Amino acid sequence: MNNFYRTIVMLLFFTYSFNGLSQVSDKEKGALYIKEARLHFKKSNFTKTIEYSIKAEKLLHRTTSNILYMKMVSYVKTEQFRPAQVAYNQFNSEFYKNSSQEVRDKFNSYYIQIEDGVEAEVKKKEVEMESDEYKKKEEEEMQAVLDEVRGGDVNVKIDGVNEAERKREEEKKRIDAEKKKKEAERRQK
Repeated sequence: MNNFYRTIVMLLFFTYSFNGLSQVSDKEKGALYIKEARLHFKKSNFTKTIEYSIKAEKLLHRTTSNILYMKMVSYVKTEQFRPAQVAYNQFNSEFYKNSSQEVRDKFNSYYIQIEDGVEAEVKKKEVEMESDEYKKKEEEEMQAVLDEVRGGDVNVKIDGVNEAERKREEEKKRIDAEKKKKEAERRQK
């Protein structure tokens, strides 16, 4: 009998100890992710820093100036300037007033780099758009030249459809419609 009680007590002990492990609060999990983010930040593993910082924010349902700083720097180092700008702006709107001058200076030291990066991204996007617009305009001009050279019977695909085939199909439809109309008139007589 004594072994029976010992077994029951041991089972209860192990059951409660395992349940205790699975009942870690979100706040504690968030703190673990922040710690892990800091370790990766110190090792310059910026992708993992971003990943763990975001997980910490989700678990904590908020952010901190330290999390924002790690994210901002990590985004800059991975040349993701728009998210870096978001982190910088969030710090300024939520934490700037209550932060020490030292913390403000740490954030502000990245301001120009972020702005230059965002500006470069915008210029790159504009160049890509201009390039696409230029190609489209060039294609339209080439199509106009082909139309003129071939006298309107262009055998070129426009939007995936051969223009000459499209014209033949339209002509067939028109002829079929006329035939049906004449046949209907004959029936009435």
